[in-house]
Amino acid sequence: MQLLTRLKISYFQIVTNPLDYVEKVFLPNIKEILETNSVTLSKLAESIESEIKENVIVARKNTSDRMYLAGITIDYRYLKDWNRCKNKLEPSLNEIIQRYSSSSSIPGSDLYIQTYRSNPFLDVYSGYCDKGWHLILL
Repeated sequence: MQLLTRLKISYFQIVTNPLDYVEKVFLPNIKEILETNSVTLSKLAESIESEIKENVIVARKNTSDRMYLAGITIDYRYLKDWNRCKNKLEPSLNEIIQRYSSSSSIPGSDLYIQTYRSNPFLDVYSGYCDKGWHLILL
């Protein structure tokens, strides 16, 4: 029996089987999701660079064909005490990200936010991202 997995696709959505989501929602709409969220991620990256005055790096992650911006990484490892700053910085980053969260009618097009407990990074992707289901689908 598969455990319930909470995905950050939508803060209120519970998905019992991530592969069902991938096969039924994400893959059929992938081109539309990437097109829509590429623009959104680009605007989000620019906004973070202009609004956050700390020494953060915004790295853009493109699809292999370089057609779409598929995600961004906000890297603050160069801050003097990034561990302390993480608690102060991430709420501000989340506020900015929420302003750009998708209001699209495309199913599954919400941005996916990946945070790390012990690393100075925050990732934002065009959709749910999990290396495990990539391997299973291949």
